[in-house]
Amino acid sequence: MTPIDQNTDETRRTPSLSRRSALKMMLSAAGALAVLGSPLRAFADDVADATAAANDAANQLAETQSQLDAAQSEYDSISAQLTQIQNDYEDLAKQQANTLSQIEDVQKQIDATQEDIDEKQADLDQKRQVLGARMASSYKAGNDNLISIVLNSDSFEDLFQNVYYLDKITAADNAMIQEVKAAKDELDAQKAALEDQKSQLDALNQQQTEQMNQMAQKQQEVADLLANADSAVQQLLAQKDADLVAYNNAEQARQQAEAAAEAERQRQAAAAAAAAAASSGSYSGSYAASGAGAISTGGGNGSLSSVLSACSSTPSPGYGYCAAWVTNVFQNAGVGYFGGNACDMYASWCGSSNRGDLQPGMIIAVSSHNLDAAGRIYGHIGIYVGNGTVMDNIGYIRSTSVDSWISTFSGVVPARWGWLGGVVLA
Repeated sequence: MTPIDQNTDETRRTPSLSRRSALKMMLSAAGALAVLGSPLRAFADDVADATAAANDAANQLAETQSQLDAAQSEYDSISAQLTQIQNDYEDLAKQQANTLSQIEDVQKQIDATQEDIDEKQADLDQKRQVLGARMASSYKAGNDNLISIVLNSDSFEDLFQNVYYLDKITAADNAMIQEVKAAKDELDAQKAALEDQKSQLDALNQQQTEQMNQMAQKQQEVADLLANADSAVQQLLAQKDADLVAYNNAEQARQQAEAAAEAERQRQAAAAAAAAAASSGSYSGSYAASGAGAISTGGGNGSLSSVLSACSSTPSPGYGYCAAWVTNVFQNAGVGYFGGNACDMYASWCGSSNRGDLQPGMIIAVSSHNLDAAGRIYGHIGIYVGNGTVMDNIGYIRSTSVDSWISTFSGVVPARWGWLGGVVLA
């Protein structure tokens, strides 16, 4: 065979070998994927189940919240009704107190008027006795009185004046009696008017008393309704706390299932690549190591600037997910995935309460606080970004002073801080 023919034969064989190698690599990769596909589907099923459970928990929490809102509205309405009854009762009580004061004043006037009447009556009786005595004496004396007046008169004019004055004395006594009698009649009229006024006030007092009794009964009925409404609200609050715990647990399970599925996907991708590389005879192990390192388990260094940048760019996952936001920040920064709630992170990674140890990039957390029901169970967590500032998720991403953060959340346990996952940021 000529050299040209040999070269030609080699040239023909080379593509054939390359195609066999490629086919072998494809079959090896396909075999690896076929073997590993079932676990990945299992992880996907776990994610679907966890997501469904989280959605059910969210729906239950929303339904409980709706019932709680309705119960709270009913409670507020009944409370307002009770407050109005109490205000009306108070106003009526003041009116009755004023009525009783008027009755007391009128009774004092009646008593004083009666004293005046008694005094006038005694005066009238006395004057009638005096006049009666004079009339009896004059009658007994008969004409002797007139003869005495005639004999004792010095002149006709004197006689005339004596007779005139005798008549005037009698008329004056009669006038005084009439005057006293008129005064007594006037006092009797005043007393009658006062007694009529007191009778009206007594009737008003009776009416007000009946109204107050009715209002007191109504107040008790509304108070009983309010107690029942309060009991319903308290039960729904307890139910909401339980639903919130269930939802947070379900959401955490969903996040963990997604993280596990992502880790399995990366592992399978790395294994498939390694299998393909091994079948071609060029596997060096470096790709698998790179793939396995996609999820950090602690140790080593991370980029502080990446974490601080991720703090500003990572959105809020929703109210009540402070730890999920911290997890997303560190994952987005490429540091690694660190799951769990604030209580878990507090116990695992927050080892210091010394302000001198606090550095930018550290997490700062409490395992419990008394600001809401979820906080009592799961605590709260944020990231210290330097310059005396903490960033955290409270339904939105906010920046607040570290002094304010510590003061706000340290009511139950002291705030502590440390490197998340033990990864020291540089």
